Amino acid sequence: MRGLLAARLLQEIERRMGAPAAELFASGAGTSTGALLVAGTLGAATPAPAEELAARYREMGPRVFGAGVRVSLGGDRQAQGRLREVVECAVGDVRLPDARRRLLLTAADIDRRTPVVLDSADGARSAGDPPLADAVLASAALPGYFPPVVVGGARLVDGGLWAKDPTQAAVRRLRGSGPGLVVSLGTGTARGSQSRAEGLMDLVAATLGAGPEGDGGATDVHVVRLEPTLPRGVGRLDAAGPRDIAALDEAADRYIAGAASELDRVAHLLTIAGRPGL
Repeated sequence: MRGLLAARLLQEIERRMGAPAAELFASGAGTSTGALLVAGTLGAATPAPAEELAARYREMGPRVFGAGVRVSLGGDRQAQGRLREVVECAVGDVRLPDARRRLLLTAADIDRRTPVVLDSADGARSAGDPPLADAVLASAALPGYFPPVVVGGARLVDGGLWAKDPTQAAVRRLRGSGPGLVVSLGTGTARGSQSRAEGLMDLVAATLGAGPEGDGGATDVHVVRLEPTLPRGVGRLDAAGPRDIAALDEAADRYIAGAASELDRVAHLLTIAGRPGL
């Protein structure tokens, strides 16, 4: 649910720039909930404005989590079916290699215990030309909540198990195409207790190998990170009641008001770049 925060940040960038994300960014990298955001705003045949994606998050919460999600090792297939409906409405029937902008969505192969980057530039070769919706669902298949999603013959789960922030993996993959500016949108630094599935995710993550791109930074890329801090008790991944959603919107409002100068800097950097950012 904290993807609503990133959607609100992108919405504010679009407002300041007077243009949709698909005109501002050449590519997008997303992990888990971030995969839905970049796929909907950059990858769909008709990309949605971030404001529409934010509205979909408010719709998704009650639909996917409001009926209750059964937390188990196998995940809840009914909840995943409800999530699929939301994802397919956001991205349509486009396939990963046909995404409007280049997408890099992180996932993890649960059987081989290895990290995976679903890259639209080589999706037909490495992932069997999957529907974009399947790639998003795989990146967001958080163990405990949702079962694995089969993509290219592999059972994939949430990319957040190894890359909660996909920036380094994306920059290293795109180094040859020379991205000079990365706008990294966080989903909030949460304080407070974990949900049962978040604890299970940490256990599964401990069994995975390191990310395939390594941990080194990229010194030739300008990265701007926007990351709200959430009030204590706000932001559990499955907290989707009206008060929870309102609290996320209020946190976004506070952050946007307090980070006006940083958001102005992002708009300035996008303007002077002369080409889209990452």
